[in-house]
Order: sequence, then C-alpha cells, then structure tokens
Amino acid sequence: METETQNEGTTAQPRGRPRPVDGPGSGPGGQSTSTAATGAPGAGIALGPRDLIQGKLVYEGDLRVQGTLEGEAIVSGDLSVEGQGTVRAKVEARNVAVRGTLDGEASVRERLLIAGSGSVQGNVKVARLAIEDGGVLNGNVTMEKREPGNGRPRGEGASG
Repeated sequence: METETQNEGTTAQPRGRPRPVDGPGSGPGGQSTSTAATGAPGAGIALGPRDLIQGKLVYEGDLRVQGTLEGEAIVSGDLSVEGQGTVRAKVEARNVAVRGTLDGEASVRERLLIAGSGSVQGNVKVARLAIEDGGVLNGNVTMEKREPGNGRPRGEGASG
C-alpha cells in the first residue's frame, strides 16, 4: 500500500520530543496544517504512542491515535482514540471510538462509542451514541436522526 503525505509545517515526530514549527507552511496565528492522502479507499494510518501531531490534519481513510493529536482533525473514515491516546482537537469523522481521552468538539456522522476506559470532554454532535459502563462524557450532546442510505439528517433534501 502506498501513502502520499504532504506536510506543510506540521510537527509529526515519532520517538522524540516535539519541535516548534516556524517558517513557510505555518498557517495563520502560528498554526500548522497537514494534508494526508492515500490512494486506497478505507486505508488507515496509526499515530504511535510517542508520536505527536499539532495543527490541522485532513485525512482520507481511517485514523488510529495512540499518541497525541492537537488542533483539528477531519477524517473521512473512522477515528479511534486508543487507551493511551490523547486528542485535544476539534474532530470530524464517520465513526469515533474513544478508549483514551478526547478533549474538544466532535462531529460524528454515524456513531460515537465511549468505551469503559474512555473520556470525552466537550460538545458532541452524533447520529448514534454508545457509552459503556465506566465511560465518561462531560458536555452537550446533539443527536440527529439520519436517513438510511444517504447519511443526511432526516428532512434535509427530502421531498413531500
């Protein structure tokens, strides 16, 4: 599987301490931006336990976070925050499973699962919500019923 990644000033460093990002590619206000694309639908990447991404990540596929993600993440597929993973970001994804920590707004097109070891601090917008015994959710929840098959909220684009 071949993955093409374009980094525009994002800090993504395995096995080391994060470095400050300066210079060309840094976004407004010192924020950095990263865009990752893959040629295989449904392909995924994993952010390891000692990895860090700061800035904006736009990714086509599934993303598993075992390290730290800060800023904003727009994922076309599923986002999984593993037990040791920490996400301090505004996130958008199809499905989100939290076994670690998610601190920030989440917009989930289908299902948010908060496992017994998971913690979500922030407002969430979801179609479906599942919280296992021991899971924590502190924030406001907005639920929208989805039309089967098209992924849009009921009433949006419907005739009659």
